[in-house]
Amino acid sequence: MTYKRSVMALLVSAALYPAVQSAQAATPVSLPLGHLEERLTITVGVNGGPAQKYIFDTGSDQFNAVLSQGNASQMPQLDQAQAYIYGDDAWGGYWLQHKRASTLTYYTADENPTAVSTPDSGGHGYVIGHVEHLLLDGKHGGRISKDPIIVPGFQKPFYIDLDAQERIDSGQPTEEQNEEKKNFYGTFGVGDFLFEGSGGSPFATVTKSGFVVAGNDSTPDNDDTSTLSPGCAPCTILNLSPAVRAQFTTQVPWAAHYDEGDRQTFPGSGAPASTQHEGQFKYTFVLDVNGQQKTIEVPGEALKGAVLLDTGNPTHVTIESAKLGSVLQQNGLKIITKGDETSSNLVSMTLHPTDSSGNPVGEGILLQDPTGNLVIDSDGSDEKTWNITMGLGFFLQYSVMYDLENRLTAFTPFFVSADNFTTDGQLSQITAEMGNPMKAPKGDPSGQQATKGYLGLAGAISGTGDLTLAPNIVVNMTGANTYTGATRVQKDAVLFLSGPGSIAASSELVNNGWFDISTHGNANPLWGVSDSLNDVTLQSLSGSGLITLGSRNLVLNNAHGDFSGRITDQNLRSGGVDHEKGGLTIAGGSQTLSGNSDYTGQTRIASGAALQLASNGTLTSDVIAEGAFVANGATSGHVEIQSGGLAGGNGRVGSLTAAQGSTVAPGNSIGTLNVDGDMTLAQGSLYAAEVDASGSDQIKVAGTATVQGADVTVIPYARNNLLAQSTTADNLIGSTGTLLTAGGGVSGQFASVESGPFITPSLTYQPDSVAVTLARSDLSFADVAATRNQRSMAAALDQLPASSSVYQSLLLAPTEGDARQAMRQLSGQIHADIASSLVNNSRYLRDTLNSRLRQAQGQIDSSDIRQNEDGAWASLMGNWQHASGNNNASGFHDSTFGVLLGVDGDVADGWRVGAATGFTRTSLHGNHASADSDNYHLALYTGKSWDNVNLRAGTAYTWHRIETDRSVNYYGQSDSDKARYSAGTGQIFAEAGYSLNNDWLNLEPFANLAWVDYRSNRINERGGASALSADSQHTSAALSTLGLRADKRWQTGKESAITLRGELGWLHQYNSPEREVGLRFQGAGTTFNTGTVPASRDGMVMKTGAEVSINDTASVSLNYTGMYSDNYQDNGLSADLKWTF
Repeated sequence: MTYKRSVMALLVSAALYPAVQSAQAATPVSLPLGHLEERLTITVGVNGGPAQKYIFDTGSDQFNAVLSQGNASQMPQLDQAQAYIYGDDAWGGYWLQHKRASTLTYYTADENPTAVSTPDSGGHGYVIGHVEHLLLDGKHGGRISKDPIIVPGFQKPFYIDLDAQERIDSGQPTEEQNEEKKNFYGTFGVGDFLFEGSGGSPFATVTKSGFVVAGNDSTPDNDDTSTLSPGCAPCTILNLSPAVRAQFTTQVPWAAHYDEGDRQTFPGSGAPASTQHEGQFKYTFVLDVNGQQKTIEVPGEALKGAVLLDTGNPTHVTIESAKLGSVLQQNGLKIITKGDETSSNLVSMTLHPTDSSGNPVGEGILLQDPTGNLVIDSDGSDEKTWNITMGLGFFLQYSVMYDLENRLTAFTPFFVSADNFTTDGQLSQITAEMGNPMKAPKGDPSGQQATKGYLGLAGAISGTGDLTLAPNIVVNMTGANTYTGATRVQKDAVLFLSGPGSIAASSELVNNGWFDISTHGNANPLWGVSDSLNDVTLQSLSGSGLITLGSRNLVLNNAHGDFSGRITDQNLRSGGVDHEKGGLTIAGGSQTLSGNSDYTGQTRIASGAALQLASNGTLTSDVIAEGAFVANGATSGHVEIQSGGLAGGNGRVGSLTAAQGSTVAPGNSIGTLNVDGDMTLAQGSLYAAEVDASGSDQIKVAGTATVQGADVTVIPYARNNLLAQSTTADNLIGSTGTLLTAGGGVSGQFASVESGPFITPSLTYQPDSVAVTLARSDLSFADVAATRNQRSMAAALDQLPASSSVYQSLLLAPTEGDARQAMRQLSGQIHADIASSLVNNSRYLRDTLNSRLRQAQGQIDSSDIRQNEDGAWASLMGNWQHASGNNNASGFHDSTFGVLLGVDGDVADGWRVGAATGFTRTSLHGNHASADSDNYHLALYTGKSWDNVNLRAGTAYTWHRIETDRSVNYYGQSDSDKARYSAGTGQIFAEAGYSLNNDWLNLEPFANLAWVDYRSNRINERGGASALSADSQHTSAALSTLGLRADKRWQTGKESAITLRGELGWLHQYNSPEREVGLRFQGAGTTFNTGTVPASRDGMVMKTGAEVSINDTASVSLNYTGMYSDNYQDNGLSADLKWTF
């Protein structure tokens, strides 16, 4: 419906409208549109009335509706009836009555409308043109009224459409091109222009900012299924936010006022109204003339009028200009009519927007298929307000923003949505079908001939899932998204981050397509975005695609990826080749770049962060590092290492400056850093160089190397793992290396040179180089030892030949503390630990046997086993032991589980004799080491009672199968040493007790003596240079325990009972508590002693338990045993099953 004008019988006074309302909130509201019969539609309910479908029309400035009489009668009348005629001399229009509606409710566009939004008009309401008649000019057929209606300003009469009147009277739809079915109840006019007497756009009535028409979705005509579920598509967006405005880069200022009757502001909102529609353009037409394309350039001043954007006009392009029509026809334009179909040889038409001075603004607007929908009125006046009408076809290709606040109209090929989505199911993947199909944008790596879907997302995306951009989708994000999953841009996909758009919460960007930030932040002042948002923040970056920065800075907060693509600051979106000084900042984490990047802004590395330029990676930017810059690739820029920063790698840099407090460390192990220009090492900077037996790190400077009193730290290094190889190694002592060469000479000297505790370095200067030589320091290994174990081992280490791999590995120690840690790991303490543990755990065997004898002697209050009964028994054992470390030995913890079986009986003269056997397994974990022992037990025991005096004794032997596993790992040297060997533990024990029994409690003071003797076979570890060996080892313990036992029995049945018991005692060891093993490195003659945590001289023993007698032949019990001392704490549980027969 081409441009409309309202003509009234009586002029409408200003009292028709309320006072200007206050500014409305700028929160965007999405209102659904629909596609039907080559129309954009909107479904609206007026004043709570039914949802009715209307033609959505940007080419008129008033909402004209067929309302039911009941609904219309409740609305205040604002003026007398008047005509609303379409066009200057068109087919007709409406006879209507202005009414005031308090509310408008917007619905979904499907067959079952659902209410979506009822915008707040601030109490001012809306002016609605209530349609009473449809008017015809009498030339278009149909039944018309007999008497004409004369409309002022028109030279011909109009008549009432009687067919339409019947539908109006019955409340039916009145309009549609298809005469067989009428779909619409009128026209919903939202034009941004306003004529005197018009009711005013329902949108402009409630917004001061503006609105968007997004009809360029990919939803087919007459299809209610949106491709952007749950968002609306097509859609109109009421109110403009910075995120919505940032979707539009082509912004055309409104043209100057031409026409009489234009109004400057909308009633209600007070927002500005356009006075000459959508501004001015220059035009490019491409014709197909005899198979050849012919381009015709038309300057803007050739057409006096502007452009009218009219969704109500189904024609793509209408040209109403005698001058332009003549120019086109003279250049070969042909209009071909076949039946009802019209086509032309017009290939394309491009509108080039300009400002009021004719200067270009934004990008040209290409109409790809106007050929079948082109109308040229060669008789049109060149003095008209508009010369070109862009109809619905234009809106099917471009989203249009009417920015009332900034007095401009803007365009974008993106289908723009302000809806909010979540990655948790709603929008986990964005496909090309969701966007507006157009040719690929400029700069697209896949080429501009490809067709891609354009989707603009101005809302917020939340959720925890990933978001994937599938191939051939172009997404422009301008919302502040909060989703935390990864963002994945697949090959041939494009992601533009513009205006206030953010994906900072996304865990990482995996870009295998094109990621562009050149329009981020305040790229256009009219977007209303702060300059503080110009930088773009990501968590991490990986992939192999393209990144275009423009003048923006990309910040990585938690980097952990490898990006092998290109990062450039050329503005490829606009076809530019100039570099715009975009940069990269590594604010946290470690980022790897393995592609060829040519951005020219700075690369900044924050303190604690790292950037690794891979060997196949290149940069052209300058690098400023407060963190670590590892240049294995090449950068042609200047590298400035600030205080706390580090530069290293085997690559190339353009030039290098190291400030005070910074470090330069060439290579990744031993390597060379090349400087193509000059290098300066400031006073207080550090050159950290690794040196091994065959050479050193080196900085190779093509220009001049200026050394202003920097310091050198020499790091002794081994190219290979010395411990994992043979027992001999190249000697580090006496080795030399060239630290620095300079083609332009070396100026100045280093202030100092130092190394680890066992190395003394010295520097030699030449005019163009500096070399280092290593000598052995005066400090022996024993000099740095701090404990008895370390001193014993260090003395043995000092006796090793210089070619020993272990000896050479100790020379690499950076500090004395590191050397002591190495000695602790080399010591083999695990062998002393397992020996001590097995000695300690031997008490559980004798405790079990003593408990069995007490039961048999009747000292435990139980009726099921008498002194003269024979019986078999079983005991399930489990204990946990912890040994606290001291200043000599590391602590350890172990556990033992197993079972003991026994049988005993009375023999002559009251003696009871028995035998027991069993199996337990001990697992021990110490410092970087572990051990397991399978234990096989055999024991004999006996006992006798004389009145209240009780005697118990026994002997036992345990065979151990031991496996140890020891890890050594210090400053790059490592080994894993394992051993298998056998051992045995023998013990004899005796105990005397005196029974004090009464009706309420049984007591027994006791004294216990034990001798425990542990002996192992030879030990030979299998491993590298740190493997140890030992002869047979021996340790013993003489122990006594003095204490008191108590128990109490309750009879619960004829044959059942419950017994509780406890014990408290003092444990004392008589011989030395130190437990050591003698070890040596394989092939070495000097033995060193390594001790474990000493046994405690004194400790407290505590036991408690409960027994349930099931019947007169069986019982079960659960017992706890604990031993507490200065160095050891162990806890044991045993479950006993006793069966007599």
